[in-house]
Amino acid sequence: MHRSGREGSWTTTTFTRRSLLALAATALAAPLLRAVPAAAGDDALVFLVIGDWGDPAHASDLRRVARGMARTAEKLAPAFVVSVGDNFYPGGVRDTDDPLWREMFEDMFDAAALGCPWYPVLGNHDHKGNPEAEILYSASSRRWRMPARYYRHTATTPQGAALELFFLDTNALVRLNEFQKWVRYPQTLREQVRWLEEGLKTSPANWKVVVGHHPLHSGGFHGGEATLQKILEPLLVRYRVQAYINGHDHHLERIERDGVNYVTCGSGSEARPVPTSRDGHFLAARLGFASILIGERMEIRFHDADGAVLHRAYVHRR
Repeated sequence: MHRSGREGSWTTTTFTRRSLLALAATALAAPLLRAVPAAAGDDALVFLVIGDWGDPAHASDLRRVARGMARTAEKLAPAFVVSVGDNFYPGGVRDTDDPLWREMFEDMFDAAALGCPWYPVLGNHDHKGNPEAEILYSASSRRWRMPARYYRHTATTPQGAALELFFLDTNALVRLNEFQKWVRYPQTLREQVRWLEEGLKTSPANWKVVVGHHPLHSGGFHGGEATLQKILEPLLVRYRVQAYINGHDHHLERIERDGVNYVTCGSGSEARPVPTSRDGHFLAARLGFASILIGERMEIRFHDADGAVLHRAYVHRR
């Protein structure tokens, strides 16, 4: 709240009958004014989600989405942005000096409201280039925060509740061959899964969110990944994760199973046709992004390219 005027100064005011009536009306209306809810993000921790966005072939569509995100960010003041992978097309970035950094990220998302930290994961297109460059870029960027191929980030809501996000490199997991799937995981893959399980088991956070590029469940072109369903889904259910957020399929979708919300947000620069949802939840072949608001409960919102809300879902602590 801002204070106006100088401290210690006094002003003499002459009240007329009209001004006294206006004052009385204001006093009577005050309880009603206080009953009007504050702006949506005022009492919540907010973050935005975008996926599958850095495609120069669809730069005009991405620019529209970026403007819609900026307008939404001006209203909600997000603490950070989550990118669910395929950050750069068609084959990732060459190094930290690749022109795509400037063209598709720095200049594309240049609105002040989007100057908050960005926490990305690697997508399959990122792996076609130099994925280590996306980690190294964190050292020279004031926004890009990717310390490793998989990592975690914690935040606190205005009510004092803890949120913990676990960011995965799902590319390694979905590349398992049949022998590895059913017999044992290679050592490096076991390490990531073991890291996630230990983190979920010991996390004291009230809200837990897991982020990966590939979907566990999806009604889109690629569909759900059976390997991830086998490896990750039992952990999400067992440790009461509220949401798994992904991209890869280029549409917007929410599916709820066993208390977990599976959020697909992969239409940052291109939207692909999808069939009618068979799960009875939300599915749309639309350009867009998502916002997640966490206060007393979690609110998942899907936005179209211009920022209009297409769908809302409410999630309670588990």
